[in-house]
Amino acid sequence: MELIFNGYSIVLLISGLFTLFIARLIFKKLGSVVRWFSLLMLLIAIWAITYSFELSCRTLPDMLFWINFEYIGIALLPATWIIFIIHFIGKENWLNKTIIALIYLIPIITIGMVWTNSLHHLHYTLVGIDTMHDFPLLSIEFGIWYRIFTVYFYILLALGGYLLIRTFKQADTIYKKQNSSILLGALIPWMFNLFYMLGIRPLEHIDLTPFAFIITGLLISLGLMQYRLFDLIPIGREKVINSMHDGFLILDHQDRVIDYNKNILHFLSHSASSTIIGITLAELFKTQNQLLETVQKRINGNVEIQIRTNSRTSYFDIAVTSLFKKNTIYSGVVLIFRDITELKNDAIQLKNQSEQLSDLNQLKDRIFTIISHDLRTPFNQLHTALNMTLKGMLSKQELSVLLPELAECVKQTSGILDNLLSWSKTQMNGELTEARTLNLLVLAKTEMELLLPGAKEKNIAFKCKIEPSIYVFADKEMIKLIFRNLINNAIKFSNQGDTITIYATPKDNFVEICIEDSGTGMRPETLSNLFSAKTFSTPGTHNEQGTGLGLLFCKDFVEKNNGKIWADSSRLQGSRFYFTLPEASMLSIKHDSQVHA
Repeated sequence: MELIFNGYSIVLLISGLFTLFIARLIFKKLGSVVRWFSLLMLLIAIWAITYSFELSCRTLPDMLFWINFEYIGIALLPATWIIFIIHFIGKENWLNKTIIALIYLIPIITIGMVWTNSLHHLHYTLVGIDTMHDFPLLSIEFGIWYRIFTVYFYILLALGGYLLIRTFKQADTIYKKQNSSILLGALIPWMFNLFYMLGIRPLEHIDLTPFAFIITGLLISLGLMQYRLFDLIPIGREKVINSMHDGFLILDHQDRVIDYNKNILHFLSHSASSTIIGITLAELFKTQNQLLETVQKRINGNVEIQIRTNSRTSYFDIAVTSLFKKNTIYSGVVLIFRDITELKNDAIQLKNQSEQLSDLNQLKDRIFTIISHDLRTPFNQLHTALNMTLKGMLSKQELSVLLPELAECVKQTSGILDNLLSWSKTQMNGELTEARTLNLLVLAKTEMELLLPGAKEKNIAFKCKIEPSIYVFADKEMIKLIFRNLINNAIKFSNQGDTITIYATPKDNFVEICIEDSGTGMRPETLSNLFSAKTFSTPGTHNEQGTGLGLLFCKDFVEKNNGKIWADSSRLQGSRFYFTLPEASMLSIKHDSQVHA
């Protein structure tokens, strides 16, 4: 193969080798954008160098040999250009293996068409040599596939330019300079190729497009050195706002959504494939009146809202910033949503812990008061009476009158001690309970018999309507204390001849127990404070005294056994105290009966 270089081929060869050197130099930089630009420069170098050899050939077979290699650069160049632009503007998410394969489909077909053109003549309908000039030149006539590839070539160059213009329209100055160098570099080969297609060519056949692409490479390389082109690659808008941990929402002057990031969809439980563009703020946040009012009044500031989605409550602090043109014409508003759920939950937990601590302090103070007063007083009375009796200061008649009162004091003191000891035991053992299978009827009757003397003093009748087949799974001592306190409470507020009824009903794996009396009943304000930590005591129908701790202990013991307690009452129409306990399964009943057999 004889090569005789001329002015055109020498310029192309030198420029191509220089471009190849630039491509290798750039490839050493890290980052996908740099690698794609390096590949772009490599393809330009291949086109320039092989076209230089074509222009230096003397025979048609030699020219066709080099044109086959030229098309490796020519065909792959537009596809590589558009992929480089997509990476440069930060839209890598547009690309995947399938999309890249489709972009390179026509270039690969084009290379195949050129290499097999002699079989079908779809790319070049006619090839020959023009010897009418200073050196031989390849003369070609375009085929249908050549025109298809040319349209593809122009479309990708134009699309790359459009993406650059759209992305950098409002970019910072340094990015605009980058944009100018790349846009100018893209425009030059497009214009020169258009001249070639229109027949405006040196020596009638020379294609100046590779010369133009060399200028493109030099212009972008200049941007690389002067504007640090790939050190200051602008991040796409989606990358910036979608990388924000906060939600981002922009409304127009009619309070319609015109932009947002993916976090907003997550906060509102919208799917990633859905869109909220065009939806008004009032449609998105129908119940958030404070937010809507703030935006409608064009007030800048912060608004806290609560959103419940998928059985989860979230809290957000929203920064509202109104936008104005020329400081007077309202054009929209920017809303930044900061998720403060964790902070809010911590604050709520801290508040609850503070309230619990306050309740415990009140309870502690109350217990100390009971120990120092309610327990000391009966013992002092008993001690005084015994001393007076031993010293002969009381007659038998006076002692007989005093004994019932002393007995009542001892009885009340015993009840107080039972409650305090049982509660203290649970506090020392923490949340542990000794749960076992219990026959509810046996347990209720045992406590009723224990309290029967007190009931007889008021002529109160007991009725137990619990089925023998009802079993619960709970701590025996705790449940005994619950029954004792609630029955004793019913006796305390019953009148002569009243009735106290106990019944139980299985409901949804629990047993609901009710202790009902026909006594004085309660006012609504008393009923609402029954199980609060603010203990209080009301005298009974025979002026019986209490400490106010009994119901509080009942609540604690019921909850430790995974149950609930509540009351229902009407003034002068009696009261009903309810509590639930886990129902024992048949398996646990059989197992427990075997253990105790």
